Amino acid sequence: MFPGEVQLVVLPDVQEKVMIPSGANFYKWPTDDDAIFYSLDQIVMKLSPPTIKSARGAYEFQEKW
Repeated sequence: MFPGEVQLVVLPDVQEKVMIPSGANFYKWPTDDDAIFYSLDQIVMKLSPPTIKSARGAYEFQEKW
């Protein structure tokens, strides 16, 4: 499972720009956009916006999933 940002909704699917792991509890945006279509039943939960944790672009989410 990867966190991401919904870019486009084309029911019954959504296109999501996903993040990649960056350390134990952090994520970052990949150099090249990674946008993938998912069906609505594959979306686990809505997360609050992450907070940036480093100058290298690592983000942390408050929610744990």
